[in-house]
Amino acid sequence: MNLTTIKQAAQNIFSRLNWKIYKPTFISIVFLLSILPCVLFLPEMYAWENSFIENIQLVVIMAIFVVSLRAKYAKQLFNWITMIVVILFLREINCGRIFFPINKVGTPVFKQWNQILSYPYNFIPNGIYGLFMIYTVYYFFKSKAYLQLCEIMKKAKIDCWNIIFMMSGIVIGTLSEMTWDNEMLEETTETLFYVAFGVLVYLYGYNKDYKVKGIK
Repeated sequence: MNLTTIKQAAQNIFSRLNWKIYKPTFISIVFLLSILPCVLFLPEMYAWENSFIENIQLVVIMAIFVVSLRAKYAKQLFNWITMIVVILFLREINCGRIFFPINKVGTPVFKQWNQILSYPYNFIPNGIYGLFMIYTVYYFFKSKAYLQLCEIMKKAKIDCWNIIFMMSGIVIGTLSEMTWDNEMLEETTETLFYVAFGVLVYLYGYNKDYKVKGIK
């Protein structure tokens, strides 16, 4: 790749940067601004597994499911995103293990599947989960959703704010878990990630400013 090609690629990216704040982006901003008060004032138990903040995450994920399923543009791509959302939902509920807590005091701990189902049925939940992930990969290529994704990445406007919010949620959430050991910060930034992701799904699936010609 020569210098001219790199320059053209950079110009293409910069020309597509969109800093406009659309109405749905205010939802991301509200969740961003709520992080510090939550970290400072909410009891840690609100960030525990299967508690208040994680339940908010589940509501957000279910909303993304509906939004992506009904997207107006790039149907194959958003059908694939809907499958990704299902995977995220199942991950959040540990494929259903959250309904089988061991302790009722303190941070919840949940039973393993071999404690819930007898052999060999204890392999069924994770087996179905794994098969669904494999099918999601298969659908991505079979439906040619990857072509729609490539076209959007090459030609569509880039929604700067929600991408920044989403990446911040990933980075800060990871640091909170692995370095700072702050469960409240981890869960609130994870919620920010989900909200920003949902707003991106809405903008690229419904807003005409993000539509790419030739993709139905």
